[in-house]
Amino acid sequence: ATQHHKQGEYAEAIAAYDRAAALSPGVAALYNNRALVQGAMGDIERAMESVEMAIELDPSDAALRRHRGELRALTGDSLGALEDLAIAAESTRLEIAIPALLRRADLLADRGERERALSELDRAETLDGEDPEVKRSLGLLLLDSDPHDPRALTALQYAAEIEPDRAEGWLELGRLMLARGEPARAREHYSRALEVDPECGEALVERGLAAFEEGKESQALVDFNMALG
Repeated sequence: ATQHHKQGEYAEAIAAYDRAAALSPGVAALYNNRALVQGAMGDIERAMESVEMAIELDPSDAALRRHRGELRALTGDSLGALEDLAIAAESTRLEIAIPALLRRADLLADRGERERALSELDRAETLDGEDPEVKRSLGLLLLDSDPHDPRALTALQYAAEIEPDRAEGWLELGRLMLARGEPARAREHYSRALEVDPECGEALVERGLAAFEEGKESQALVDFNMALG
């Protein structure tokens, strides 16, 4: 079943999990794995049914709660998702707790609850202050709400420098600098993004915008023309 899933043979994977569940109906992981396949197929309703069956068998499993929380978020049930993710966030396993906290922060930010979102990110940072995804999430939240907060620069700079071959990190840092009214520094970061990924059209366009803000219209036009191909 797992091999079928990895190879994108979803119908075969589901059939294999159905056979396994018929033989071992008390194994929660089988229903959860089936839910993962159904989710990959875009069948969120059936995925929800499968993960519900898994939770009935093992209601204390934090990973199952996180999975249902993600599915609930996809259906627009943000309150239900937040409830499940709160349970998952209490897990002693960081690979479950930290993603649950990050997802809660995203959902809270979408609901306009910025302070609660920041609180969840603070909790995640306490669990693992070196996780680049935690830093990135904190930086992006502040980029949207308060780009002049010094934590935004510290967080996005850390995320970019710890994964220097990730163009998106430099792109996000460039956006922060542009939002802070520092177009020259923004252009430097957009250029780093382009060094990593010369085909990054967003970096070209935004570097052009930064050049325009600097008053360097000719350089802006060069970037815009390159972006157009």
